[in-house]
Amino acid sequence: MSPARASWLGSDHKSVGLRYLALSVLALLVGTVLSLVMRWQLADPAHDFGWLERLLPGAAPAGAMAPEFYLALMTMHGTIMVFFVLSVAPIGGLGNYMLPLQLGATRTALPRLGGLSSWLSVAAFVLLLAAFFVEGGAPTSGWTAYPPLSALGARAGPGQGGGMDLWIASVALFCLAAAMNALDLPGVYFRPAVFQPTFQKHAQQTCGGCQIHVIDRHDFWMNTTDASDLAYMATLAHKHPDFFRLVTTPNAGTTPRGKPYLGLSFQIGSFYPHAAEPGTVYVRLDDDIVYVSPGGIAALARYRIDHFEPFLVYPTVINNSIMTHFLQADGVFGRGYGAAEYALKGRGWNDARLAERLHRQFLQAVRRGEGERWRVKPRTLGDYMTVSVNCIAWRGEDMAECKDSVGEYEEQYLATDRPRALARPNVVTNVATMAHFSYGEQRAVLDRTDLLREYRRIL
Repeated sequence: MSPARASWLGSDHKSVGLRYLALSVLALLVGTVLSLVMRWQLADPAHDFGWLERLLPGAAPAGAMAPEFYLALMTMHGTIMVFFVLSVAPIGGLGNYMLPLQLGATRTALPRLGGLSSWLSVAAFVLLLAAFFVEGGAPTSGWTAYPPLSALGARAGPGQGGGMDLWIASVALFCLAAAMNALDLPGVYFRPAVFQPTFQKHAQQTCGGCQIHVIDRHDFWMNTTDASDLAYMATLAHKHPDFFRLVTTPNAGTTPRGKPYLGLSFQIGSFYPHAAEPGTVYVRLDDDIVYVSPGGIAALARYRIDHFEPFLVYPTVINNSIMTHFLQADGVFGRGYGAAEYALKGRGWNDARLAERLHRQFLQAVRRGEGERWRVKPRTLGDYMTVSVNCIAWRGEDMAECKDSVGEYEEQYLATDRPRALARPNVVTNVATMAHFSYGEQRAVLDRTDLLREYRRIL
């Protein structure tokens, strides 16, 4: 299925909104045609409507428009414009498409219910138009359908038999669809504000005995020479100085190639002394984390606060070499494109095509509202396996005890050496899902794909 067709047929809020908007445009065209025919009759009562009689027998006997058919035009025009244009366009169309984006949500609460509601609205519109083609023709009771005309049946005159029945069924189906949309739309899942690099500090507050977790500060590690990146981070810090902090790490002074760089360090280990305040939970995000599940940051921080024993806490990370192995072991991601070994630098690290397939299957699941299925079973890493630290959470007091010892090989130290020395193994959780775009070995291939654009669409 092509991406365009998948978008129109999907259950994500943008697809649902586009279907509602397409329905409202079609209804507007049909309603406008009915209105023009009514005005044509008023402007020229003697006009020969023979073509109308051939299309709808009984509408214009001998070429003169029947009075009952004029009433049917008025009834159907009003019904279409009120229900399928004025209701569908702003609420179903713009509401589904724009409201989640304005609120920073990735999806609505019940995307499949929302998708079904849009198709039921289409079915209701088709059912309404079918009233023109049944015996007796379309209803003549007006779009309000007040009794007695709507209640007497066929004996009330043309249009009040099968046409009226179809009208009632159409409106009832439309109301059911509107109710389903009303259940889905208000309960949007909020997407936490996730910016580029690198660390987020979470403050723990107490209110009435209940713990509330909030993002207290966002720290950018300034380890880049890219002018646009530096300008972007500086702009954010200038606009929101109480939230964004630019952190430089002087005195190592070399790039990964050993060349001097403005007195700043490219070694990630030099950052950790800035992320070691007691009573604080820190969440590290690599700069190529491209997706965070709804509520994922808060859920990860909450798990970290509630579980003291692990040294590090991992969410499920899409395109993490070890977690790709776990996803295959748990039956979430198939082995048709190769098996990812239980190793830091196996196929899950360097196989770009395997990573691309992993991303695409995950994106499909998110569009269908099934992103939560893509989470590994919780695991304690009792063997102290070295796992990529694309996204991790730690306690400030734990890092304070070793902040100057992380060094250049942070993954080896944080994932293996330090937890082994403390006898506090790290854990992988299923409370949140993050997507890591690419390892260096995968970058050349993945940069040529449309994956980043597809991730941007679901956000």
